[in-house]
Amino acid sequence: MTLRLGTALLPIALILTFSSQAHSQNIVLRASNVTTIQGNWTRHAGSTTAAGGQYMSSADQGWANTSAPLASPHDYFEVSFNAPAGTQYHVWFRLRAAENSKYNDSVWVQYSDALTTGGSSVYRIGSTSGLDVNLEDCSGCGVSGWGWQDGVYWMSQSTTIRFANTGSHTLRAQTREDGVQIDQVVLSPTTYLTASPGRTSNDSTIVPLSGATAAASTASGPYSGSPVSLPGRVQAENFDNGVDGSAYHDNTPGNTGAAYRQTDMDLQGCSSGGFNLAWIEAGEWANYSVNVQTAGSYTVQLRVASLSGG
Repeated sequence: MTLRLGTALLPIALILTFSSQAHSQNIVLRASNVTTIQGNWTRHAGSTTAAGGQYMSSADQGWANTSAPLASPHDYFEVSFNAPAGTQYHVWFRLRAAENSKYNDSVWVQYSDALTTGGSSVYRIGSTSGLDVNLEDCSGCGVSGWGWQDGVYWMSQSTTIRFANTGSHTLRAQTREDGVQIDQVVLSPTTYLTASPGRTSNDSTIVPLSGATAAASTASGPYSGSPVSLPGRVQAENFDNGVDGSAYHDNTPGNTGAAYRQTDMDLQGCSSGGFNLAWIEAGEWANYSVNVQTAGSYTVQLRVASLSGG
């Protein structure tokens, strides 16, 4: 969630925040967000049916399926994303099997730090525990084209997870059956918490990025690496990292006060210690990534100063 400070505010610090609903956005991951690709996996571009025109693919070598994920696999890909602590997510995958073969339709999924809804560690990277995601929805159903799936039909698995800490997390998909393709992963706290984004076969549903929490590789992000937990204090000088137009906007080039950070935002030292935003003009603003612990109404208090009274 983002808090924005705009024109006519000269804050040194913020105490608490605003009315909001906590963590209702989907986290949408696409092939373009993948940061690590190993072994038999490749990223394909130019697709007319995949989300964003790209998908991840494990080449079909005719390998037998594996009975459990490997602690140190050779064939896998990873994608990182930001998510808050405590929010429950239902995780959905959009897959396609090469040659529409049920022998090419599954992966093992692991996480850097996932927990069950009860708080136990689950599906950890570096272990032999993983979520089995298998596109075919029943014995003899077959597969055809893209489809959405969250597990397997022949056993019960935990498909809802949460995270203990706010910040960056990593998802790993490793080979269970070669020949599988993936173009989207959606972690949904509300919209798809109890219902799939689309069908299990011949599906054309692309979950949009609009209204979604971006992957960790976006152009702006929390100054300290993690959103500030609220209720709490937000230091005005610690606006998000990023470029003008994404994390902040300043009308003039350069930091007029030449203090604290090398951006175009104007900062100066405070007589009481620390730094504050200064020389603020109409149309300027700054964003702050925050983690609202509980939905509700909050009181905002600003510490401000002016060159003249009034």
